[in-house]
Amino acid sequence: VLDSKNIDDSQDKTASTQKLFKYINVEPDTSNWKTIEGKFLFFLACNVSHIAIGTNAAPYAHLSDGHCDLVIIRSCNRPEMAKILLDLDDKGTLANNPAVEYYKVSAFSLELKSSKISSLIGLDGERLLNVDSILVETLP
Repeated sequence: VLDSKNIDDSQDKTASTQKLFKYINVEPDTSNWKTIEGKFLFFLACNVSHIAIGTNAAPYAHLSDGHCDLVIIRSCNRPEMAKILLDLDDKGTLANNPAVEYYKVSAFSLELKSSKISSLIGLDGERLLNVDSILVETLP
């Protein structure tokens, strides 16, 4: 937990930012990471089960479990995509769809191979411009 009283507003922004980020490990231990490569149609990282009302995209996600749940869909045909969209319901059936890969992780890195699609990374509904990679680590 960050105590905002310890940040002196009179200091320059760089010093304040350094104080904020001293609590974050920007170099996670990657020795036991699994690499997943390929073309992804859909990549979703959640720390809660529902991404919207009635949309249980990550049924095994829980805010306090210390993990991030990854939902990955590679290429699929139109009937498979229709089934995937129908599985985005409140019952949480998306994770059981054979076209869906589901992982529970404590950290991940997403790296785009093509700079042409870098603007397609979104974070909590906001599009990140000029970003070709992102590193996420859950904190205990």
